[in-house]
Parts: sequence; structure tokens; C-alpha cells
Amino acid sequence: MLRLISSLVFGVLTVNTYAQIQSVDVTGGGNGIGGANVKINNALGQTPSSAVNYDEVRGRYFWDENWKPARLLMRNGGLVNLTRVKLNLFTNEIHYIGDTGSELVAQKGLVKELVFATSLIDTTVTGRFKSLSGLTRDFKENYFQVLNRGSYELLKLTSITLYKGDYDAMLGRRDFKFVSAVRYYLANGDNRILELKSLNREALFSIIERTEQSEEYLKKNKNKLKNESDVVEFLVWLNSEAKK
Repeated sequence: MLRLISSLVFGVLTVNTYAQIQSVDVTGGGNGIGGANVKINNALGQTPSSAVNYDEVRGRYFWDENWKPARLLMRNGGLVNLTRVKLNLFTNEIHYIGDTGSELVAQKGLVKELVFATSLIDTTVTGRFKSLSGLTRDFKENYFQVLNRGSYELLKLTSITLYKGDYDAMLGRRDFKFVSAVRYYLANGDNRILELKSLNREALFSIIERTEQSEEYLKKNKNKLKNESDVVEFLVWLNSEAKK
């Protein structure tokens, strides 16, 4: 299926803008998805649409194939609520459905945080992503999934690349597929974000100070720090201890 994707620019949030506007919900507070909404207009600067054909490419490139409600925290301080949003991990772009029903793309660099939820009136977060740059070799902006919140945060970067195989006689064409790679980073409590060489005890304690309390916690809870859920569980405990 040929998908026409219009690239749009999220402009400065303003009231009484009549040229190329879209109605959105903008709220002024809260860490969750819910909250009292104030209806205003969001000025959009439209750029020519581009056609992308992924029919002959195997694999996934969206974080979730389903459209989901999400809140977009803008770098200019605004908050935008949208009912149908997807995150493209191949292009690091935010796709959404506009007022006319067309699939649109937000301009890069203007959204600092993307928060998915079960609904816009529910505070249940299903996925949180931060836009960060300078952490990868190409120094490009990427959306990192925030797996827990606090002074110590585990960040997950899923990179999607396009593999171009040789000509396949069975297919009658070259074989194309999306290939994913995952890397983990740790926000270590002093405004530094460091890449974890691997997701295990040794890598984690090369960044975080090992203490008697942490060793006792891990032993008591039989936590081996061998996978994502183990590390998240430990960081949640570590953040709670830091608040005491």
C-alpha cells in the first residue's frame, strides 16, 4: 500500500490563528495524561507531502502498529493532546491523524517528550519517550523509551535499519527487511546519561555505586539483574531509597 505522508511543522502555540490551523487540546500541568484541557488553536506550517512505499519491506518499524492516544510535550513549553499517534523508529518521526483524517508527520526537533496512554482522560501511561541527541555515534536526535522514572532511569533505544539483500529469485526482486537493534542507557542521578555495555550486574555497578543495602536488596528479592525487568525493579527501589 502506497502511503502518502504529509510532513507538517508544529508551530508556536497561539490563539486566533486562522491560516492552516488545527484544533488541539493543550493542558498546562500534570505528569500524567489526564488533566483539565483548554481548547486553543495550533498553527501548522505545511510542507509538500512525500510518498513512501513499504509494501516490499518485511518487519516492523513502528513502536506499536496501532494508533494510540498520546500527549506531546513541546520544547516551547506547550502540551498537545492527540487521539491517534504512532512512533516511527525507522525515521524517528511522530505520525498522527489530523482533523481531516490524513496521516501527518510532526517536524523533528520540536517535541521533547512523547507519552502514550490508554486514553487522554486516563493517567495510565503505556509508553514514555524522551527526545535526546548526542548519545549515539551519529549524534542524531532519537526517541529513547523511559522504562522507569526517577533520579536513576533506564532508557531503551530501539534502532531500526533497512537491510537490502541480494536478488531473490523466489520473490522476483531484492529482499528488503527492517532490522532492529536495542541498546540501553542509564541516567545515573547526576544529569549524566551513559550507555550500558550490556544489561547485567557488572555493567550496572560500573556506573552505580555498589552498597551493602543494594546487595542486601538484590539477595532478598533474588534479583540477578539479568534482564530489563530486573534492572527496572532495582532502579525503582534505588530511587525510593534516595528519597528517604
